[in-house]
Amino acid sequence: MKKQLPEIELLLRLDYPPRLQGALFYIGVGEEEVLLPFVNRGWRVFGFVSDPMNMVRLKASFAQFSDMHWLQALSLDDCCDESCCESDLMLIDGEANVVQAFQRLDFGRLRPNVVACRFVEGRIQLHAALPYHDVVEHARSLGYCAYVFAGGQEQHSSALLAKKEPLICVPYHTIHDGMTANALFFVRDCFLEKFEIALDKYLNEDAEKNDRKFIRLWVIAPGATQSELEEIEARARFYVPMVDKIEYLTKALPAEILENDDPILLFCASEHVPQVFLQRRERVFNIDYRNNWLDGWEWLQLLKYLQPCSKECLADAKERFVGYVNRLRKMGLKKAYVFGTGPSLEKAMSRDWNDGYRIVCNTIVRDEALWRHLAPHFIVAADPIYHFGFTSFARSFRRDLAKCLASSETFFAYPDYCDPIVRRELGEFYSQLLPIPILYPPDRLDIDMTQEFFLPGFNNILTIGLLPLACTLAKEVYFWGFDGRAPNDKLFWSYSEKHSYTEFLPELQRAHPKFFEHSIPKDDPEKYVRQNLGDELDRLLSEAEQRGFTFVMMHKTWTPPLRKRLPIKEDVAPYLEQMMKALGEDNLDLAERSCMEVLISEPLNSTAMRVLGEVYYRRERFEEALRWFMMAVRNDSKNLEAWVWLARLADRFGNKQVASKALRQVVQLSPQHPILTELSHYY
Repeated sequence: MKKQLPEIELLLRLDYPPRLQGALFYIGVGEEEVLLPFVNRGWRVFGFVSDPMNMVRLKASFAQFSDMHWLQALSLDDCCDESCCESDLMLIDGEANVVQAFQRLDFGRLRPNVVACRFVEGRIQLHAALPYHDVVEHARSLGYCAYVFAGGQEQHSSALLAKKEPLICVPYHTIHDGMTANALFFVRDCFLEKFEIALDKYLNEDAEKNDRKFIRLWVIAPGATQSELEEIEARARFYVPMVDKIEYLTKALPAEILENDDPILLFCASEHVPQVFLQRRERVFNIDYRNNWLDGWEWLQLLKYLQPCSKECLADAKERFVGYVNRLRKMGLKKAYVFGTGPSLEKAMSRDWNDGYRIVCNTIVRDEALWRHLAPHFIVAADPIYHFGFTSFARSFRRDLAKCLASSETFFAYPDYCDPIVRRELGEFYSQLLPIPILYPPDRLDIDMTQEFFLPGFNNILTIGLLPLACTLAKEVYFWGFDGRAPNDKLFWSYSEKHSYTEFLPELQRAHPKFFEHSIPKDDPEKYVRQNLGDELDRLLSEAEQRGFTFVMMHKTWTPPLRKRLPIKEDVAPYLEQMMKALGEDNLDLAERSCMEVLISEPLNSTAMRVLGEVYYRRERFEEALRWFMMAVRNDSKNLEAWVWLARLADRFGNKQVASKALRQVVQLSPQHPILTELSHYY
């Protein structure tokens, strides 16, 4: 997908009259990309195309859009109804089309607020039969004022923009011989004031950037090593490239820091910083990745402080979102599918999903084949380090996201504080980008985002973005790819290898060690899942169900709130029988698989836990065996065999305290058990 030409960017910024739908007349349709921002806003488009082959191609390209009308004759009589004649915008491609439009169309009846004519450089006269000057004079007689984008003899306005030189937009009467008109605007007199406001703002943007104030960062880093200072510098170059100077403070803190609004970055413990600095929280950011588990989030908050997403930007995003959702709702689908990136995602290729809206998350973009198969309506990402950071993991995600956005019309939803990074790397897809504010504290996930344009500030992509978008579109929501955290999973949970960047996880862990230490501590690896996908998720889903929503889990999962929403609870008896038989035959692989099948349906089944512990004991994976024996007796204090195995394992490693406790339980449950004779030295 190409980046829009600058004159089209200007047209998109205009404040058109309020209406349920805007109307665009595009004469001589040249570039399909030009249409997309207007279609995504919910506009009706009337495309006048003279070439029959081009007509076939355009109809195929925009087949999914209902409000696209393709006409071959350049006549209002071919339009579908009278209401379309009150158009907001007419876009004309090519010199000959300009002539035809002004000769044949009834502008008194059509009344477009803006007519934009786009043509190649090097032509002073549009057509031999109708000179450039005469076209302008004719438009003026109809009540239009003329403006020109003039770029020089051989320079196109888009080339000027690429060089970051200011575009010149001047009234027609100041154009002299030898200059080239790249885009000609005719603005209806009654719309002139709005056009001037948008034009002034557009032309002043580069000047504002050039006149911006000098930006300096103060980094308080006592005791930091040279390599740590270099690491801070490298991260700053990624997150805040607009910064002019970084001052590193290792001892005294100069008073001038408090006399301005320069951001202060902490790379130290808070006791090294005077309280007066900490009180200026809006400009103090703790980016100490050694001690602060939210260091990635702090960098994005710094970026937001220096380059906030403007109200106009958010208003534009909401307008495009509402127009897109209204168009999707016309499809009349009753359900929405949300997709995670667990191992089950690979099986999504075997099913047709076109009976519902599709909302996917983050690293699914690695698999272009699945992306094309799902044809998602939305993709969501929100994690500061996994998706918007500087590591190979995050960069790979954004690289593959760009490929997927270029091949689709999918909208990308993300927190507004990530917008500068998104615009920097994905700005060419601006019509598909949706920066959305985060609401803290969140209270529910079943919102209508066309009415409440925010993402609830939860801590998992399912509750931040996938479910709010799904609930905006449908009352029935189905889950796929949410396998959850299996007992033997590392880090957060297992991912589909085809849909994640697991090869870059070690680098990510080194870059943000405190984040992983805090979220998945060694002594409590279930912490994140329990806090974000446990009782709180169940409460949110239950409250939404009371308001008429239905949630259905489509495959087995380790996540309890989703497992409760499996349509059919599987009978575990066959797996229990298979588990015991396999253990007796020393078929440890089959025994392990059978245990997992039991636990995925009955996560508190202590028999399966005990057998799983015995499997690992036989494999001499004693640490894992101990964990499962402990879980078995914790969930069922009368599980005799689990106590026996726990005593045997504790004895093997000389843990007298655990062995004695286990044997006391055995005595109570089975006073004649052989293990008591075997380990009689504990009495």
